Amino acid sequence: MARPALLPLLLLPLSLPGAARASCAVDGGACICEDADGTRWDLSELGAGPFTTSGDTTGCTACVGNWNYHFALCGNVVMEQAIGCVSTQTRAAYRIDEYTGSPTSRWCEYMAEDATSTPPTVTALSGDASGLSLAYSYVSGSTSRTMTVNLLCDSPSLAAPEDGVAGGNDVVINWPTSAACSGGSNTGWLIVILTSVAAGLYVGGGIGYAKRNDPSVGLAEAHPHVEQWKQVPGLVADGVFYTRVQLSTNVGFLGFLAPKSDYAQVDERTGAFKAPAIQRSGGKDDEKEALVSAEEADPPPKKKKSKPKPKAKPKPKARKKKEQEDDVLE
Repeated sequence: MARPALLPLLLLPLSLPGAARASCAVDGGACICEDADGTRWDLSELGAGPFTTSGDTTGCTACVGNWNYHFALCGNVVMEQAIGCVSTQTRAAYRIDEYTGSPTSRWCEYMAEDATSTPPTVTALSGDASGLSLAYSYVSGSTSRTMTVNLLCDSPSLAAPEDGVAGGNDVVINWPTSAACSGGSNTGWLIVILTSVAAGLYVGGGIGYAKRNDPSVGLAEAHPHVEQWKQVPGLVADGVFYTRVQLSTNVGFLGFLAPKSDYAQVDERTGAFKAPAIQRSGGKDDEKEALVSAEEADPPPKKKKSKPKPKAKPKPKARKKKEQEDDVLE
């Protein structure tokens, strides 16, 4: 039994978009954040970072001054050498106090993991807020910290996050920026890709099947459905014509859509052309016009004229008797 001709085509590996990663990453030199639904935000206009803002020291008795928060949207930040942080380690976010003495005596805490393995989680804001939220987290033994950066599609647009962030182990930072208004779904491109792949398989598979059965067939006529596709323009024209007739007949102000000419219909029984029924509001003139059109399209067959029969010639005896009667009369 021969193998199906379409099998090699169906086994071709297809590279289709997978599930959304719900995180931020550098894509073609741009910082792109994407949520689980496939909505994407291009944050390139904010710059490479790191970004900094300040807050209070709630929850830290050894700190001096305010916390300064440092974070990146895509990738990691370069940390300073301080108590609690190691400059050789990479993190997506950390905070450090404002001690003005020896830099290495400043207090530092991690606010996120390495973005290479654990990037911030992206979700779209709901309710009255519009934009996206980036959730950073850090866990080490019994220590757990979270930091949420809300990028708000709001005005005025700020070049840096708002100050006055509350400290503690669960920090929230708000940043009004126009970059958060660029969210858009990539579902449209997914539909385009899937449609293109399906169309390629349909056309290529049909031609391959026909060429396998008949190698001599021309490429333009190879697809098994070529005749059906040739009818598409005519079917579209029929649909447009029918729509114009219906609209111009049933909707008064669309009368200008009426076609200038009608189709000639074919009588399926006799094969003769006949005029279409005229849908107009009128009287005898319309009926007369319909009858005239019908007669022009399908004239009645002409009757053959019969030749008159020749009169029979009188017999000789009858002719002689008639001549004698004529002489007597004279």
